[in-house]
Amino acid sequence: MGKFTGIDIGSDSIKMVVGKVSQKCTVEKVVIKRTFPGSFNDGVFIDKESVLDLIFLAFIKKEIDKKGLIFSMSGPFYSKIIEVEKRHRKDSPDWLEWELSMYFPEYEKFEFRYSIIDKDKKKMKLLVTAKPENLVKEWRSTVSRLRVKNASFIPEEIALFNLIRYNYPEIETPVMLLNVGHSKTSVILIEKDKLLFSGKILSGIGKREEDYRTQLADILDRVREIISLLPSNITPTRVYLAGGVGIKSEVEQFTTEYISLHSYVINPFRKVELKEGVEPADSSLYAVSTGLLISKLKIWR
Repeated sequence: MGKFTGIDIGSDSIKMVVGKVSQKCTVEKVVIKRTFPGSFNDGVFIDKESVLDLIFLAFIKKEIDKKGLIFSMSGPFYSKIIEVEKRHRKDSPDWLEWELSMYFPEYEKFEFRYSIIDKDKKKMKLLVTAKPENLVKEWRSTVSRLRVKNASFIPEEIALFNLIRYNYPEIETPVMLLNVGHSKTSVILIEKDKLLFSGKILSGIGKREEDYRTQLADILDRVREIISLLPSNITPTRVYLAGGVGIKSEVEQFTTEYISLHSYVINPFRKVELKEGVEPADSSLYAVSTGLLISKLKIWR
């Protein structure tokens, strides 16, 4: 059993979930640190010192350990689900080069990560994420200043995918998850153990004074456009909401009525064990950081 801390750095706050992981996931602590306005935006460090200071503060207060840190990879990157010939695990990822050159122009300027999301005897589907190489180097350089060993990075989509299939194993039909941030919204479509679609909407719910419904309606208009383009056999039957939007009043009712799909605020701790005394408030904020822990479960290996 290993101990890990999932760290989700956002434009408004840093969400950290500490837990033990083996065949199951037990959450021992949740921590949230509010970031200074403009210090981090869409995966890019604007004021890295202030962000690092908040994580150092968590170390000093012994809120989190320096071992087993898992960071979500979010921000300006591309993702694509591709189907390729099945390969042996020991094969070098270089065999993907020609596929990547087809899907990602100027692919040599990006760093790629891929996760197997479905496979049979001959084929396998991969979620490939491509992030600008210069930004990846900036992330690694920044995290190295924390003086921690073996920090790992997991794409946000994979964290959310694993969160859904672990917490809602009874779902048999396609569902959509919207992780609504301040400036962007991540969209994934899932059916059982398959990730069918992954994308981003360049709109979020910021701190503007207007009613959140006005901003959410803009996001949901784009969600309806996405759904209209999907084949009928993978049209979602319900929607889950994650991120800060989950703490808004009457958000489930508003979303359900606006897009005519049953909508629910996600509970990232639905099937996760909570240590006695741990009662996270505004739990939808911790969707990604909890998904990072769940991604380390041995059942996925």
